[in-house]
Amino acid sequence: MSQFTLTNPTMATTKEIPDSNNSNLYSMIKEVNHARCTWALRVRVVRAYEVSPQSKGVARMEVVFHDEDGDRIHAVVKRPFMHLYRKKLLENKCFRIKNFLVLDNYYNYKTTKHPHVLEFFKKTTMYDLHEETFPDFVFNFHQFDALQSLGVENDKFLIGKFKYKLLRMLFPTTASIIQSFSDVIGKYVGKTPVQTPTVNGKPERLIELTLEDREYCPNLQN
Repeated sequence: MSQFTLTNPTMATTKEIPDSNNSNLYSMIKEVNHARCTWALRVRVVRAYEVSPQSKGVARMEVVFHDEDGDRIHAVVKRPFMHLYRKKLLENKCFRIKNFLVLDNYYNYKTTKHPHVLEFFKKTTMYDLHEETFPDFVFNFHQFDALQSLGVENDKFLIGKFKYKLLRMLFPTTASIIQSFSDVIGKYVGKTPVQTPTVNGKPERLIELTLEDREYCPNLQN
């Protein structure tokens, strides 16, 4: 474990801190709640991306972290503070983080099942974590039948991570990127035409894909 030595806490910094055996300095993601505001976490960046509403420029940066147990939590960096973090919060990097806000998970479409989200601001501090034993990317696989059993009430929990690289090849005018953060393994077997549903009063473009798992595709493991 590593000990915090805060320097210039008003700036977002990444510092190397000597290792320490004081495990009481850090909590696990599953423990994070509103009970206190002095949490310190050791995490890896699973996903980091910027959100750009139509014709409004970049509004915020969003990040998904996992800890040593593989539990995940969503974090947001609002536009005024993005310049402090956008070059540092890179996917697969590990950090010790401290001095962040803990809020209710207010997102309609949730990237994790954690009831809270983190919000970074100018006093949030980050330190590089160089530890070979810290787990690499921890997948969060779901079986297809488990997803189907979630029911309509859970249709806003995001499943899988898919970038529209293939769809851009099939449909060059489709430039959107979908980011979501549970994982599935399947064989791509079909798609729908481009659809234009209305979301929040505005037309959007989407394509539905069909995947098969091993139950319907025995050769998938090959």
